[in-house]
Amino acid sequence: LIHVEDLAAFLLHTATHPRATGEVFICGNESPVDLETIITTAAECFRVENRFVRVPEQPVKMAAVLCEKMCQPLGVRPPLHSRRVAFFTKDRAFDTSKMRTMLEFTPKHGNLEGIRETARWYAEKGWVRSKGMQAT
Repeated sequence: LIHVEDLAAFLLHTATHPRATGEVFICGNESPVDLETIITTAAECFRVENRFVRVPEQPVKMAAVLCEKMCQPLGVRPPLHSRRVAFFTKDRAFDTSKMRTMLEFTPKHGNLEGIRETARWYAEKGWVRSKGMQAT
């Protein structure tokens, strides 16, 4: 994850840094965060209960393929599809050390702080209903 303010700062930093010319960087926090942590943190912010229901991956994958095949001839967007299943079943982490070592750039916002700020922003904009934001 990367906070939008850190991403903007990183883009400005790379645009003016001589060592960035011709290079490719992965921008993000040093530590990855899993989906369960994101959901748990957001739920705490919104003061809602969250429960995780774990189901076997293979039947869900098969259901997604079937759903796609049934929806395609009807011209309907499948509510469950293979890419969505992949998103929820695969963990990915990327090496952001080049950003820190070559350009000496470190994000100012941590993952949990960014999730909390994002949750507050969504609530302020009315994009999610909240039972009251938790002060953090």
